[in-house]
Amino acid sequence: MPEERVKRKISAILSADVEGFSRLMGDDEVATVRTLENYRAVMSDLITQHRGRVVDSPGDNLLAEFGSVVDAAQCSVEIQQVLKAKNAELPETRRMQFRIGVNLGDVIEEGKRIYGDGVNIAARIEGLAEGGGICVSGSAYEQIENKLALGYKYLGEHKVKNITKPVRVYKIPMELGARKEKKAGIRQWKKVALGAAAVIIIAAGTFTIWYVSFPPPPIEPASEEKMAFPLPKKPSIAVQPSRNLSGDTGQTYLEDGVSEKKVSPPSKIPEIVVNARKSSPTYEAELVKVQQVSEETLKKEAAEIARLEKELAAMDTKISAMKKDFGTTNHGESNGLMAVLAMVEEREKQQQRLDELRKKWQQEEQQHQAKIARVKKEKEERQRQAVEKDIGIYEKIVSSPYGKDLKETTWKKLVANYPDAAGLETGNVDLLKLLLFKKWVEPTTGIEFVWVEGGCFQMGDAFGDGDNDEKPVHEVCVDSFGISRYEVTQGQWQKIMGNNPSRFTNGKNYPVEQVSWDDTQGFIRKLNSYSSSCFRLPTEAEWEYAARSGGKKQKYAGSSNVDRLAWYDCNSGGSTHPVGTKEPNGLGLYDMSGNVWEWTSDWYGKDYYQQSPRNNPQGPSSGSFRVIRDGCWNGSSWLIRSTNRDRFKPGYRLDNLGFRLVLPGK
Repeated sequence: MPEERVKRKISAILSADVEGFSRLMGDDEVATVRTLENYRAVMSDLITQHRGRVVDSPGDNLLAEFGSVVDAAQCSVEIQQVLKAKNAELPETRRMQFRIGVNLGDVIEEGKRIYGDGVNIAARIEGLAEGGGICVSGSAYEQIENKLALGYKYLGEHKVKNITKPVRVYKIPMELGARKEKKAGIRQWKKVALGAAAVIIIAAGTFTIWYVSFPPPPIEPASEEKMAFPLPKKPSIAVQPSRNLSGDTGQTYLEDGVSEKKVSPPSKIPEIVVNARKSSPTYEAELVKVQQVSEETLKKEAAEIARLEKELAAMDTKISAMKKDFGTTNHGESNGLMAVLAMVEEREKQQQRLDELRKKWQQEEQQHQAKIARVKKEKEERQRQAVEKDIGIYEKIVSSPYGKDLKETTWKKLVANYPDAAGLETGNVDLLKLLLFKKWVEPTTGIEFVWVEGGCFQMGDAFGDGDNDEKPVHEVCVDSFGISRYEVTQGQWQKIMGNNPSRFTNGKNYPVEQVSWDDTQGFIRKLNSYSSSCFRLPTEAEWEYAARSGGKKQKYAGSSNVDRLAWYDCNSGGSTHPVGTKEPNGLGLYDMSGNVWEWTSDWYGKDYYQQSPRNNPQGPSSGSFRVIRDGCWNGSSWLIRSTNRDRFKPGYRLDNLGFRLVLPGK
């Protein structure tokens, strides 16, 4: 029998790999694999659109075959353009740049795979390309030189591994293509302008007659007062991003690429300003899509689990009947040993399937929640960056000797972007960040603040086991405010005051204690001198509202399980403990039951609740004692109730007395 002949053909080969892939994997394997899969899908779609096919994609490599080298070169350029646009949205350290090599040569075809020098040369010249760049062989260049006006740079002949003769290599300079595009764009712009001028001259007379005969209604111009920052002196345009109308979410990268294409030509004309396409966005419902897709999958699997559980329940009933019948002497052939064995084995098999399905469902539920958390985190980070950018612009303006007199005006324009910030004190960027992000860290001390939305609640002894000064229960309303997540620590006190007055000096994360009310005022004055903020102690009403997770009916700060929430006489071992080592309450606040008593700003009045105002009560106007709240490490569970009130003279220093801070919302 004659030997089967090897099938050969001439093909255009595209070979690509990632520059610095090992570094990317070393920094973050999960993010790198996710980006690689995304970019490889983009490349595969573009290859298909240019009448090519993906042959293989091991690791970070991709090998594709085309019937035309022109198609291969055009596809390479589009790949790099689209990936460049996608990389621009990533941090610089996470950008993934592909190197591409294109060759036209002889290959051996075996099924769907290809081999030979044609493939080897493409892979070798790919290694000569820069990240985000393209190199082509001499044979490919000869075919595309006069067909694609890309601009080429000869890199000389290169000796490559396993290839006998040196290979001529040409580079397609992406920046050169951009310069040509710029010149062409300007020429096209001028042609359009000349044509438009002719049309305008012809139409001018007609329009003038029409305008005089039928004058339009007056048009109110856009008010610069309502704009966040001054307009540029040059004419400006905003380019609306393209929308993917195909229904195929896998084509979203084309939407990004086309949008970038629309922005690019006019942005190269120096006489105009082009707003970034992200400044006139089409809003992506990424979080909604993640939830819908994942929840639909989970719903289907839950239905399958329910169906299988129903089948197994019916099977258990049948097995029970067989067992009962099997114990009699009247069972027939159908209920013999083999029938029972078959039923038991089938039951084991179905149980195993049910266990696997439940395990899979649990894993996918965890992945679902992780995806939602990731998307939320990414969204919050994008919002944070936008706010930081706006604040940075504001601070640059007011710090300039030529802009400091615009402080009031620019602040109004800044907060106009954020309706929730209306009414904030001018220049209080710390409070703006806290309001918008719902949490903020004071930079000097590292004290973390949590935003508490204001509201109304029933203040006082809601459970009927308190002292008389906790009565009557009465409605109180407080404005929104920020409060420190933890009690002020010894390390934070030392950063401001330079000393540590505490008895239990076991570590910087332990609450500072042995500080009087007067001492706390010294700390606050000094801290306020470092920033534009006005920190203070919480009022008694603010403290109880926050401790009860926004005014909920809670005996202790978070729940009724005191041992999980608090350090007190039954579990403290006779000392304080590091802050945040027990469970938080519903607002994410720690140690609002136990550890150390906390000073408030109010004077104490035994009968104050009987005449307390409804809105933002601040205690009596004078007194001999200041109110303390929280309970402490050596107090009973009764003392650490959320509604319990006690008092000390402002000068008292005890090893169970500490405090936390408030950043008022007004």
